[in-house]
Formats: sequence, structure tokens, C-alpha cells
Amino acid sequence: MAISIKALPTETSEELKEFRQKCIQFYNYRWKQFDFELYLLAYFLHPKYRGKGLIPETYQIIQKKALTLWQKIGGSSNSALALAIQMNDYDNYKSPYNFPYIDELQTFSSWWLGCKQSNHYLQELALYILSIVPHSSASCERVFSILNWFTQKRRSRLKVEKVSNMARLHSFYISNAQQELNYAGKNLSEDAFNQIMQDYAKSLTLDSDMFEINNDNDDDDPFENLIPEEEEENNDQLNEDDSNLLVGNLIKLNNVNREDIELEEVDHGDLEFSVDDILANVNRLNSKI
Repeated sequence: MAISIKALPTETSEELKEFRQKCIQFYNYRWKQFDFELYLLAYFLHPKYRGKGLIPETYQIIQKKALTLWQKIGGSSNSALALAIQMNDYDNYKSPYNFPYIDELQTFSSWWLGCKQSNHYLQELALYILSIVPHSSASCERVFSILNWFTQKRRSRLKVEKVSNMARLHSFYISNAQQELNYAGKNLSEDAFNQIMQDYAKSLTLDSDMFEINNDNDDDDPFENLIPEEEEENNDQLNEDDSNLLVGNLIKLNNVNREDIELEEVDHGDLEFSVDDILANVNRLNSKI
């Protein structure tokens, strides 16, 4: 997204200039809400990417984040020093990190587990971080379905914060229905109970005086309310002379090619090879570890 925003023309009509600046302002606002150092560390530790496209100064941020996390999970000063050295070896493709990652044959965990070495703190940290996964897409889709019940595909006076709180309450009561709602589950199946809750949510959106239909869509600002007013007033990241994406301070937005990263060409080597030579080469590499 940042690459696309940066590619927007800068010398064009005033409307397009304003659109570009609004995109940058909103992107920077959301970027500051992320723990981007952890994301950068995970990107660096994934053997498929290894931090491709990051500017040199970003490596210091990544290494500091890794040592901070290592300390929080109980690492000592001696192991932290070893971890920093192992990160340098990994960054420079030194043994045991000097073999490629092949999508069709490996996962990040199998690649890291294949890096054999005593006191392998970097392997431990990489598996710890890369094993973090979000909730299933089904639960995410369910939340957006709930939001659709609340808004009923019309503009309303509900602020984003209120809709977010309503969704949290809905999810909480669905998950804790047995404890919070005394009648739940006594004479109703789970499907019937969920249907009642959905019908109730729909009735709220249709009858509540909090909602109003607004047909004057031509004059609406699509960026309105994307950033809270108090945050917009205090935002010093955007003005006529400075309209840069904050992520550009960490990543080479001009040089990163998503096609190169996602569809990286792999040199599979000579099709005519000796099995014995391959096994001898593997044993020789293992003896150096």
C-alpha cells in the first residue's frame, strides 16, 4: 500500500494532490498505532525474505528489538551476545544460514529446524515469533458481518469508536452467554439463540433514533472521521512541505518489487547430478556446524 501511495503523481491537479496528502496522513496515523518493530523483526527472520528492501539503518532497530524481546523471555547477557552474533551471521548468509528457502518444499519452521548449531538462540527466537498467528479468518468475517448488521449499509451518526464497542459487547455476550444471560441455552439450540441475537441486532439498527439516512453523498468527504479530530489537530507529520510516509524511513519504497519477493526465481541447479555427491556435500556441511 505504501508503495502505491508513494507512486501517486505529485505534479497534477489540486484535487489529486489533496487526495495523495490525505492518503499519507491516514497511513502515517495507522502506522504509528502498530508495533512495527516486531513486524520488521518477523519479516527479517522469515527465511524467504530476510529483510529484503529494508534500509541499512533499520537493521539496528531490528537487532535492538530482538535483544529486548530476548531479555523479556528470560535471556541472559551471555546468550544475548550470542544471539546478536547469530543475527549478524544470518544477515550475511553465513553457515548454518547459507542455504536457500524453497516454498514448495519447506515451511519457515522446517527451514529453521534445519539450521543445526549448539546454543542456537536465534532459532529459538525465530520459531517463537514466527509461530504467532492471528485468529482464523472465519472469526474475522463474523465480526464484519456483525458490523454490517449495525450499519445496515447506510450512513449513520455512529462514530467508529461506538461501532467498535458495540461489536466487542456483542462478541462478549455471545461468548459468555451461559454466564451473562440466564435464559440462554435452557430451551434454545445454539443456532436458534444466534438467530435471535441477529434479529435483535437488526431491530436495533432499524428502529433506533441513532440512525439516519443521508442522501447527500456527493458532498461527503471520504476521509471524514478516518482520523479523530483531536489527533488530526495534533498531527505534525503532514504539511505542505513535508508529506512523506513514515514507513519510508525504514523501507526502500522505490526499490522494493513485490513481484520479486513473492515470485522469486529459484535456481534448482543441474538436473544431472550424483546422489552420492549430494550426500557427501550435506555431510561436509554438517561437519562444519
